[in-house]
Amino acid sequence: MAFTLPSDVLDEVVNHVEDYSDVLNVALSSKDLFSIAVPHHLHFRDIRTRLQNPALWSWLSRLDDLRAAHVRSLTILPDNGYDFYTMSPADTYDFRERLPSDFIPSESLPFTSHRNLEACLESEMSLVTVLKRMSNLKRFRWYRVPRPLLQEGPDDVWSTLRRLGTVRELDIFDDDVSEIEVSSIANSETFLHFDSLTSLKLRTTVGSQSYDPEIPQLEQMVLHNCPNLEVLVLELDLDEHINGTANIDHLLDTARWPNLRVLRLRGMNCRAPALTRFLAAHPSLKELALAQIMPGHAWTRLALPSDALPNLRHLECSSSQAAALMKSSEVSASARPLETLIGIELRETVVDSKFFSWDDEWEEDEDHDDAEEERPSPWKLLLLEGLITHRTITRLGAVSVSSKEEIKTLAVVAPQVKDIELCTDYDFVLDPESHSLYSLFPDLEVIRGGDIVWFDPLTDVLTSEEAEKANVQIQRLARLCPKLRVLLVSFRAKKAVIIRDGGLDMDVRWVVRKYEESESPDINSGERVYGP
Repeated sequence: MAFTLPSDVLDEVVNHVEDYSDVLNVALSSKDLFSIAVPHHLHFRDIRTRLQNPALWSWLSRLDDLRAAHVRSLTILPDNGYDFYTMSPADTYDFRERLPSDFIPSESLPFTSHRNLEACLESEMSLVTVLKRMSNLKRFRWYRVPRPLLQEGPDDVWSTLRRLGTVRELDIFDDDVSEIEVSSIANSETFLHFDSLTSLKLRTTVGSQSYDPEIPQLEQMVLHNCPNLEVLVLELDLDEHINGTANIDHLLDTARWPNLRVLRLRGMNCRAPALTRFLAAHPSLKELALAQIMPGHAWTRLALPSDALPNLRHLECSSSQAAALMKSSEVSASARPLETLIGIELRETVVDSKFFSWDDEWEEDEDHDDAEEERPSPWKLLLLEGLITHRTITRLGAVSVSSKEEIKTLAVVAPQVKDIELCTDYDFVLDPESHSLYSLFPDLEVIRGGDIVWFDPLTDVLTSEEAEKANVQIQRLARLCPKLRVLLVSFRAKKAVIIRDGGLDMDVRWVVRKYEESESPDINSGERVYGP
């Protein structure tokens, strides 16, 4: 189809197409649109780079190039390889670099552990200059350590982003380093004045230097500045046995976000009534991850109405929380489309002090003196009943497996599981007989963790010894689990993708791919294939 419209008009039309996939569809509709959409829009929708990339900032600042306005998402990546592994759970972060196809770096950008104050400041000033030109920016992600040096004043990072008036999503890793002392982003006045966000993801060390931490400024920000939140992730990096946790009763009692889909909280505590009211008032929730001390020892008082959380699909919490949340009538259990449950254990006996950090509500109980005594698990039976009634669960993650009997029990109550992660002890890994327990899940397609195989994340090709060792385990598991497709080593590590060419009794081939790469059994060009 040929267009008679001027190219600048077509350019403006494509500029109103937000999503990367939609821009691609527009580009494929005609040659004229392709020539505009691909070089000027498609590769500019989502840019991911390290901060110290002076050639990129200079390129995007050119007065004769207006394509900075086409950027919708900008991510500042870590510039130190070690930082990748401090960001746990790292599977929530995307570290893949993405630069415009026609950008040619003037020099390579090696990872470095060197923190140079002057260089960091210069790079941030260049970043701010470019941000001022990104007039359509919707999402900003800061994954770099340390935090921004420019955090106060009219030309700091946060003030610049706010003035754009277009940013609706923030995703921030707020950590420090000993070489450069910078106050927490969560304490920055210009950051705390951000408003109109629909998504806020913040992992922060604020409060890590105090006992009984509080986050009133963050609470104020999300309660009063962000009425349309759809995604809220607040994770406090605390040593809970030293620092304690932040109480968020006021937040839970006050907040009402009608469009909230995702809620993930860590390093916080609350009382059962506040959490009950909050969850009952947010039926739109699809993904929920709770800090262990929410409500902690008072988990038995967490009693939801039978029609609560009708859209919940993903739940990450402890066994006691899961037992309370899944305790409901059969009608509500069958109506709730829960697909993922992560964080549980099935121990026969427990010691309260190993599962709960201290909170005021526990102190008020009369039976808290037995916190160090081993006793039968008070939630195991309730949890098993919840698993039986929620047959929609197909992904299951157990944080602690201490016996084969626990796995056999899981297979009885949740035989439909397709994706499983079992955190076991070293003896389990060494015992080939233990691996046969995976066959108890007849529909199993994905095995996560478990130390069954290991691939060095820093090398592309396995040594002969590494390949032979991994092949033994993969062939055994592939025979035990006829539907097995993928073995994921761990967060952000590599994975084995299985290729089945023949019958169930034949050896399989397999390839090693990065965590974020495809799970398709189709072999890519140049890909090393292992097996027979």
